[in-house]
Amino acid sequence: MTSIGEKRRQQMIQAVLELVREGGIKNVTTKKIANSVGVSESSIYNVFSSKDEMLFETLKWSYTSLEKRVLQIIEEVEWSVSGIVDSILEIALETANQRYANAEQAVTSELLLAGNVNAIEFLNQFRLRILNLVKNHLGQVERHFGKTIKSHPHAEYELMALFDGHVYMRMSLKDKTKYDNMFRIILENWFRDLTQEQTPC
Repeated sequence: MTSIGEKRRQQMIQAVLELVREGGIKNVTTKKIANSVGVSESSIYNVFSSKDEMLFETLKWSYTSLEKRVLQIIEEVEWSVSGIVDSILEIALETANQRYANAEQAVTSELLLAGNVNAIEFLNQFRLRILNLVKNHLGQVERHFGKTIKSHPHAEYELMALFDGHVYMRMSLKDKTKYDNMFRIILENWFRDLTQEQTPC
């Protein structure tokens, strides 16, 4: 795709998200997208073959952007126990928020309810990719401190629960704060041994 074609594609994806935010998935029509981008309706099909493809590409763009954000968080980690805990919490919260942000969730739900196999497979693979990024991040932590992180089943369970997101995103702000504090304590205990006789690489 040419740079002009890619720019047009991005404009259409942004238009889809904005229309969903304004009025839900039913608000997404080719006419409204065309008006938003400043093109004819027919030209949309030069970029996307169908509405489903357009929604799927919107879904992929949103989650790929999240993956880039996760990599940035890992790259900028502060090499201390509190810094590592902060990075993991931030990744988990970014992931949960992305999965349950209104526009992205509406697009996701539309595709899943329609039984879009590509969307289902993509979301399953995406979840695994994020978890693998976190596991690799923990591997970096071990190499940096030259110590092995001891297995802590409670921390692993809570980590999976937080990344799953659907329960967390329905919590009140007070409960989220309590959960964050509990999770932070668990992670700090998990990494506590790293600060004892540490030998940074």
